Amino acid sequence: MLEQYLNHRTYILRKLLEIDFDREMLQDAVRITTLQTRQGILQGVNTTREYPWDWSESRLPDSLKDVNEPLLSQLSKLHSQLLVLTEDYVTKATAKFPPREYLCLPQLHRLLDEGHLMFKGVKVTPRFDSTYLTSSERRRFIKVFLIYELSCRIKNEPHDLEILSRTVTKEEEAAIECVNTYTCSLYGAIIAQCTDTWLPDARTGPSLESGLLFPDNFYFDGSLYTIVLSSSENKLIVKVKSGVDFASLGLKHLTNLLQYDVSSCVGIEALKNKLKHVWDLELRQECGRRWDWWHNMNLRNSDRRFREDYESPMYRILSLERNRGLQCSIYQQRAWPFFDDDRLYHQETRTRPIFPSKRFLLRQPNKQVFIGNWFNDPSRERALRRSQRWHDEQNKTHD
Repeated sequence: MLEQYLNHRTYILRKLLEIDFDREMLQDAVRITTLQTRQGILQGVNTTREYPWDWSESRLPDSLKDVNEPLLSQLSKLHSQLLVLTEDYVTKATAKFPPREYLCLPQLHRLLDEGHLMFKGVKVTPRFDSTYLTSSERRRFIKVFLIYELSCRIKNEPHDLEILSRTVTKEEEAAIECVNTYTCSLYGAIIAQCTDTWLPDARTGPSLESGLLFPDNFYFDGSLYTIVLSSSENKLIVKVKSGVDFASLGLKHLTNLLQYDVSSCVGIEALKNKLKHVWDLELRQECGRRWDWWHNMNLRNSDRRFREDYESPMYRILSLERNRGLQCSIYQQRAWPFFDDDRLYHQETRTRPIFPSKRFLLRQPNKQVFIGNWFNDPSRERALRRSQRWHDEQNKTHD
């Protein structure tokens, strides 16, 4: 059986990739793998200028039949990584209480746990199987992840922006913003593994009396989880960075960072050192500038016209309720433009709607005015509820 697979490996890989890659997606994937190879060989060199790829001419493959075996293996690896992230995203987006799942990481370093989301080395929930997505849903996820990753690998130079010059639909714009929000949350969850972070209980998570406070009980904010990368008592220099600060890296380092075993203090320290190394190597000169696809990508015409064709039924249903505040962020973590319908979401309740209205969200702070010291210092009270130490103290008091 193994011998048969090895003999037909190239054919099998092509057929598997053909299921999810159309021509444009294939070319984006080839661009990513090419940039990845060059940037890996030439650390710190703007390889798109130093070794220009003739993007303007039709030298990119039109089909997988034109792809040689080494490149095919790289494309297959990239495809597998994108599927893992898609499954992680869907698991979190469709969870009954997303702030719990968004604290977790997809497991990569232990084969027996690979199908689970983990928090500090402990299994929390099974990871969604992407085979339950429709073919159109899978392609939406993979296509947008490819665009996002390519945008993060390309520098903000006129020559580079030409690579991404294309007109997108409003639906695709919304989906790209969703992937950016997801990436910020994933880096935030990585940092949360290194801190005194409390994982909400599956049963008491939504409870205001014992769980997270609003808006943390509806939305996981990756910027709230921070880590000190370097400090000096003499010079009073402290550099605290959040998951959002790393988002401009896209998916480049995620696979490596997710390999760390954070079930032990040794593993956590190793992860901290890796984060510091990544920051010093790639982000220090950028001063933590956040990724903003609006400024870094030439996806739209100067007159801001869009293609008006829509593919996602969920986008058509929900787009009118969308705004740029907390409601939009919640929708993004729910991956709203990607699905054909609402079959994957849990049954919503009056107190926990899947897609809360703006009016519903405006009423929530009033429910916790008299909880703890919320009225005087809401930010501090929220931070306490996110702390494992605080919950341990509360348990001692009740015992």
